[in-house]
Amino acid sequence: MTYHGQGSEWLQEDDVDRSKLGAGANGLPDHLSGIYRHHQDIQQLQQGEVGLFKGDGWINSQVNGIVHRSPHINKTDKRLLLTLDFAE
Repeated sequence: MTYHGQGSEWLQEDDVDRSKLGAGANGLPDHLSGIYRHHQDIQQLQQGEVGLFKGDGWINSQVNGIVHRSPHINKTDKRLLLTLDFAE
């Protein structure tokens, strides 16, 4: 949940080219790598909204984890984000 600033960004499964994640991006930023087709495919949580991003490691998960990232912010902008991860 983002308490202050811009919320996390995410992509619907149908809008992701997973081959472009990590090393598959060949060092290119997301907007050039081809991870998504159109900028408008990017979804964004609003300040105060709660997102439950269950990853591949979620118990009994039968789907891929959601592709998400922090939004680009200017150096003078501030962002306060709370995340909780399960300890293994």
